[in-house]
Amino acid sequence: IGTATPANCVEQATYPDYYFRITNSEHKVELKEKFQRMCDKSQIKKRYMYLTEEILKENPSVCEYMAP
Repeated sequence: IGTATPANCVEQATYPDYYFRITNSEHKVELKEKFQRMCDKSQIKKRYMYLTEEILKENPSVCEYMAP
């Protein structure tokens, strides 16, 4: 028996890497470490995202702070 993993499913352990990669914020190491600790301490195992990486790459203004 196989299991299906939807494309919009992101493991909580890899979520900080995913988030900082799609928002082009990988240079903020201290903030990423803090966010990683927050994700590790939460009891969430998976996140189901509406906005996929492809949608965010097509519309970069969604990831910008204070963008119109």
